[in-house]
Amino acid sequence: MTSKARITAALDGQPTDYVPLVPLNDSTKGLVTAKHIQSLPKGCLVVLVTRVKICDVDAIRERVLADELALAADVWDVEPLPLDDPLLGRHNVVHTPHIAGRTMDANREWVEMFSTSLCLVTSYPKMLKVGPNC
Repeated sequence: MTSKARITAALDGQPTDYVPLVPLNDSTKGLVTAKHIQSLPKGCLVVLVTRVKICDVDAIRERVLADELALAADVWDVEPLPLDDPLLGRHNVVHTPHIAGRTMDANREWVEMFSTSLCLVTSYPKMLKVGPNC
């Protein structure tokens, strides 16, 4: 069964919660169409914790702002979400911080990779003295 067929089959059951969990790539970009979003029953909770470009965000916004859907998300079509965005402060929207990979170990690894990359692209790695791999 293709990803599109699975999405359609999942929506045919009139879900109360909808959580698309697919990675973003060429075949999944725009996978959840406005038609899919329009088929969700009123009151359905949409949970966005994957790359937002898999969904028709305008359709989600429209239904959430019309109080037809609830939304819990840690990914947005615009990040950071502007302070005047109409989704902020709504009774039917839960905002969570997008913190994927934000641990002490992940931060250390990022700094090491960044410093190594910096050493590779600069002609003066000894002068910079950054990172353990220089």
